[in-house]
Amino acid sequence: MTDIILMPFKWLLLGLNALTHNYGIALMLFAVVVNIVFTPFYGKSKRGTLRMQRLQPQVDEIKRKYPTDQQKQSAEMAKLYKSEKVSMTGGCVWMLIPLIIMFMVYSLLRMPFTKLFGLTVEQFAYMRDNIFPIVGMQPASGNNFYEEIHFAHFMHSNFDTVLRSLSASSNPLMADAYHTLSKLSPQDMNFTLIGLNLSDSPSWKIWESGWTWSAIGLFLLPVFSAGISLTQSLIQQKMNPPAKADGQASTMKGMMFMGPVMSLVIGYSMPALMSIYWGAGGVLSLVRDVFQTRYYKRQIDAEFAVKDAERAARDADIESKRVETERLKSEGKLIENPNVSEEKRKQQEKRDRELRQRQWDQAHGVRKKDEASNPSQIGDRQYARGRNYDPNRYRRNGGSHAAQEELENEAV
Repeated sequence: MTDIILMPFKWLLLGLNALTHNYGIALMLFAVVVNIVFTPFYGKSKRGTLRMQRLQPQVDEIKRKYPTDQQKQSAEMAKLYKSEKVSMTGGCVWMLIPLIIMFMVYSLLRMPFTKLFGLTVEQFAYMRDNIFPIVGMQPASGNNFYEEIHFAHFMHSNFDTVLRSLSASSNPLMADAYHTLSKLSPQDMNFTLIGLNLSDSPSWKIWESGWTWSAIGLFLLPVFSAGISLTQSLIQQKMNPPAKADGQASTMKGMMFMGPVMSLVIGYSMPALMSIYWGAGGVLSLVRDVFQTRYYKRQIDAEFAVKDAERAARDADIESKRVETERLKSEGKLIENPNVSEEKRKQQEKRDRELRQRQWDQAHGVRKKDEASNPSQIGDRQYARGRNYDPNRYRRNGGSHAAQEELENEAV
């Protein structure tokens, strides 16, 4: 399953190396291709991030309105993001894509014989233990985690010698290995760039490696990669300043150093090829992010300017109606709302007639129906106890309701 996932990345890397005959340059072009392919998706993520920043005042208002009801806060914010078509997780997902692709490339480059060149694990193991020692390359005595890329770099300088040893071997595995590797050339195993052996892992203890160009150059690659990452974080923070009200400022300051630290860890723990790839990807991401931020920010500013104008006009209209209503109330004038439905108008007229009738009855001393004649009535509510209420329904021994109440009181 893993080999199937790695297959497109493998053929792309091999194709670019066939054009450049150098894995360092091929990885730079690989980063260009990846950034071009994923630019639309990064643009969508950037647009969502900028929209969330513009919605921050409304989010703060929701938090202020419901300071203790977290469930209501979440529901209102989800409603807001849904209405504005903003995904709360979309930006985070695409931030992981470069890291995932980098580890796929890392898997290919760490094991070039078995992942890139097509040898089996058994074929490489026999070559490591029997063929390479013949031509002067001994297996590593300690950590052999990067042994394949080290042997590939050695074979680049001793390509014909290794092939002759393979052809002279009597092991059947080596016949197939010779058939596979003879299709390649020394340039298919070229891991050097500007005099640096990119198959080696840089060491931050440069005083132990010696003050040579090879040691200094490898030492500077992770530093360059970390510098690019830090520059990208600073530019993003300047172009998109976080809101201080919700504590984002301190969070952003902490996350600003996460990328550079990760670049240093990657650079000093993996072959220098990964610093080349990570640094090239960082430069391209920086350029892409600057242009996309400016482009989408202009779009979103125009979009929210229209919405803000509509909201301001709507609020102004509501306020003017409120002021007018208050004025009419103070002057004792009533106006009929033309938007009221016919049914509501009839209900209001009925309530007004009943109110006037009660006022007239009170003014002229008209007595209301005795509640004894209507036992269901309570005050002005004629059927408060129900239309079929009967006070004698559950009386005992056929007595009247009043008599029954007297018996009950005596019992108490």
